[in-house]
Amino acid sequence: MIKGNSKDFLKNDSFENEDFISLNLSDRKLISKSFYQCQFKSCDFTGSNLSDTLFSDCLFESANFSLTQIHQTKFQAVNFRDCKISGINFSEVNTLLLTIRFEDCLISDCNFTALPLLETEFRNCRIHNCDFYQANLSGADFSGSDL
Repeated sequence: MIKGNSKDFLKNDSFENEDFISLNLSDRKLISKSFYQCQFKSCDFTGSNLSDTLFSDCLFESANFSLTQIHQTKFQAVNFRDCKISGINFSEVNTLLLTIRFEDCLISDCNFTALPLLETEFRNCRIHNCDFYQANLSGADFSGSDL
């Protein structure tokens, strides 16, 4: 478990089965890292650069993703629960095996243009000022969400 303001972990390139709790990662660079089966609880990614990073089978809970850069980031079986997600350009992610799920999130001013979001869940979310132009939303679930 990695807590608080521990910065030494940033030297590693790959993480597996780790819990990250209450980390302030705002304006940090976590480029080209890999996270497998990790949980991020109450972490702040405001203004962070997560480009070329892989998140596989991960959970983000009560995290802040405001103005986070995700160019070519891979989200594979990733769940966002009770997160604030604002000003993110999801259209820049790597779409290979893209699988994301949102539950009880505030999603605002995000771009999902042309993404393959088949069967993506946006449950009980507040979704405002987001662009889904040409996104494939076949089978997507927006139940309980405020659009």
